[in-house]
Amino acid sequence: MAAPKKISNINDEFDPTLLLVIARRNQLWVALVLIVCASAAVIYNRYTHPVFQSNAVLQLNTGSTTAELMQYDPKIFDNNLASEIELMRSSVFLGRVVNKLDLKVSYFKQGNILSFEQYKTCPYRVEVKGISSAIYDIPCYVNFTSANQVKLTYENSQQRYTKVVPVDTWVKVPLIDSLKITVLNPKDLKSDNDILKSNNQYFLINNPEGLISFVSRNLTVSILNEAAKTIKIVFNDRNANKAADVVNTVANEFLTFDVEKKSESASKTLAFLDTTINRLYDNLSTSEDELNKFKLENSIVDDNTEGVKTNPNAGLVSKIDELENDKLEIDFELKTLEVIEKEINKKINDVYGLISLSSTTSNSSITKLLNDLQTLLLGRQNLLYDVTLNSSEIKAKDYQIEIQKKLIVASIASLKASLIMKSKEYGDKIVESNTQLLNKSLGYDIIEFSRLKRQNQINEKYYNQLVIQKAELTVLRAGFVPQNMVLDFGTVSKAPVYPDKKVIVLSAILTWLIISFGLIIFRYLMHSQISNIGDIIKLTQVPILGFVPKFSEEIPVSQLIVDKKPKSLISEAFRSIRANLDFISNTPGAKLIAVTSTISGEGKTFVSINLGGIIAFSEKKVILIDLDMRKPKIHQGFDAPNDRGMSTLLIGKDTIEDCVQHSHLPNLDFITAGPIPPNPSELIISKKMEDVIDELKSKYDVVVVDNPPVGLVTDGIRLITMADYPIYILKANYSKKNFILNIEKLVNENNVTKLGIILNNVENNRNNYGYGYSYGYNYGYGYGYGYGYLYGFGYYDEEKGEGKEKEPLYKRILKKIIPS
Repeated sequence: MAAPKKISNINDEFDPTLLLVIARRNQLWVALVLIVCASAAVIYNRYTHPVFQSNAVLQLNTGSTTAELMQYDPKIFDNNLASEIELMRSSVFLGRVVNKLDLKVSYFKQGNILSFEQYKTCPYRVEVKGISSAIYDIPCYVNFTSANQVKLTYENSQQRYTKVVPVDTWVKVPLIDSLKITVLNPKDLKSDNDILKSNNQYFLINNPEGLISFVSRNLTVSILNEAAKTIKIVFNDRNANKAADVVNTVANEFLTFDVEKKSESASKTLAFLDTTINRLYDNLSTSEDELNKFKLENSIVDDNTEGVKTNPNAGLVSKIDELENDKLEIDFELKTLEVIEKEINKKINDVYGLISLSSTTSNSSITKLLNDLQTLLLGRQNLLYDVTLNSSEIKAKDYQIEIQKKLIVASIASLKASLIMKSKEYGDKIVESNTQLLNKSLGYDIIEFSRLKRQNQINEKYYNQLVIQKAELTVLRAGFVPQNMVLDFGTVSKAPVYPDKKVIVLSAILTWLIISFGLIIFRYLMHSQISNIGDIIKLTQVPILGFVPKFSEEIPVSQLIVDKKPKSLISEAFRSIRANLDFISNTPGAKLIAVTSTISGEGKTFVSINLGGIIAFSEKKVILIDLDMRKPKIHQGFDAPNDRGMSTLLIGKDTIEDCVQHSHLPNLDFITAGPIPPNPSELIISKKMEDVIDELKSKYDVVVVDNPPVGLVTDGIRLITMADYPIYILKANYSKKNFILNIEKLVNENNVTKLGIILNNVENNRNNYGYGYSYGYNYGYGYGYGYGYLYGFGYYDEEKGEGKEKEPLYKRILKKIIPS
């Protein structure tokens, strides 16, 4: 014969018929998974808190008409979408929202499983003052015992508190300095109001930090349209009214907060200008006093025309005035740079002061550097809404600010050096020109007079410039009109967004399908058992003598049943096997039938007993021998004693006549295994065994030997090689496909050429997969078996009228879960 095929432990061939068979066998598990998934979906939809969603749309478009007309730098009033979103998420802003909503106390009604918040629908109101943190988030149950009293019950981790307090009166209770419970409709107390008199109501005093955290977790702020500068605000809550109130409060509070923030920016800038103007006013007064004093001492009436009228050198005086004006511009720029440098060197810069300073200098490079620093400071200020001073983001921003400040200081130092040199050049020229006029025609110190006049002009110019800037900013603040608007307000949702019942049901169905298909595919891939005759045909060329259908009832031990139901399908199957044996050997004389299997439990004893019985029906004398001495069963099948048998016979303790027992069926005798010996292998392969077989063949027409399973021990191989009819038993849906390798080994290595296979326990459902290969197949060995299989389709049937009803579905499911 050909070499045996390699047999995989994984079912790597696609067989749709087998897949359907496995699906049918697992239909109870599929039904059970369906019940579990459906129950889970129903329970989840019924007992999961519904979550409602409300959303609003806000458009950011802040502007100031005055700022546009005056060409004022509008950076401080700009709205950046990302920064505004972070502002809405900040704890500072959400704290304002929580305070606006008055969520200090939450009211609930407890059901059998879930509790529902009575937001704005609670018939009573609780006011508290002086709260201990130990009572935060603890359910405080209320029960109105009368029209004037309410029973208050609550407990923390240390103690349980119960106290009866009057209605609508401030009282002191444990953990609360002052508490007042007010009934919103006093008529409810005088009527039989079940809501007030039930003990399933309670309230919670919310932890302020926890409340802000709760709002933050359920609030979503995102950019809806960047080009249109629209922001979408979404809030989820178990109460639909509360969700709508929160989202609308967030939108409205942002409008208010934005106006306050922008007004604060302008106010702080004005405050900086006021401080600077006051300081300059003192300097200007001092310089004016010194100049007026000098004029008074030198009798100078009009310093602008004095020199021209009295001095014949009018051209020289005009030149000096021109030089002084140029030097005045340079000195003014130097003074501005000194003020900027002083502010920059401060440890913490005032962003609002920088707005004013950036407009005082005429140097474009310094202005650009100041604007960049202003942007960094504004970014740092916005970061503080979300992070602490010690955070890595603030440290990184501070590092950038310090770098920018050093760059500004270095630029100012370079620019100041250049301006000082120019100022000195103009000063030298002015001194030279004044020297020519000194004491010649004016009669006073013209150099000192020029210095005092120039100093006064610088202070006056700087002062006037800041006054003008303050006036512009004041007008700007008055002209600031926020154009943020709420495009869509949040509405009360009627349907929850979670749980979505349709999605849950579809998820349950999908889960059921995945688990069911997964189970069936897994069983299919792991299906390594022989299911039908077709599986045997694919794996070996060893001929098949026939099959034994599955008996309709459970058989506790191997029994003789062909005599009890002679017209049954199982009896006809054994008749077919008996007929097929003639194709193996039909020579005259006594025959030896050796039956074996791979492992215990495949039905070799059952087949041996009933095969012997069906042969005995044909008027042949049959004796059945139990050589499975390690696990004997024939004595149980015939309900016979086992105190003597093959073990005592082979050691010479008993004779054949002593060991032979007669069954209730004529022509069928048997010898049990006897007491279990310590050396069954030695007894079976002994010369005595051959003598016993020869003697029995002389007295009986057929000797049937129930051998040990050759897949576990090799005891029975010798008799298999000696047998006229060697038979190998496989059990459908029990024997592994790789058991075929043992059959091939017997044929190829032990030269058991007459070996035949019987497939036991084949399901006799006419739709069963096993019957696809059961019609008249001939193997070329000169014998067939196909005709016997036709009985499975109604020509012969199991005995009817037994009154056996099909078990209910729930019992079959229980048997699958808890095997008996």
